Amino acid sequence: MQIFGYEDSAEKELEAIYNMASSSLDTVIILNGREDEKGIRHLLDLRKNVILADRNSDIPGVTCLYYDNSKAIFN
Repeated sequence: MQIFGYEDSAEKELEAIYNMASSSLDTVIILNGREDEKGIRHLLDLRKNVILADRNSDIPGVTCLYYDNSKAIFN
């Protein structure tokens, strides 16, 4: 397992995505990200599973996971 933080920076997020692309990881989970479609497509081209948490995508092959933030905090 590897964890990367991108501090709400699209540039740092893409850098982290490309770092993960060159690793032996099978699955990449991206929490919230933005402006990362090119990186996501690159991961898919490398046959990595991509899961987006708490966001949607129209990119074929991407799994999207949604959750209720308020219930997660108060339960």
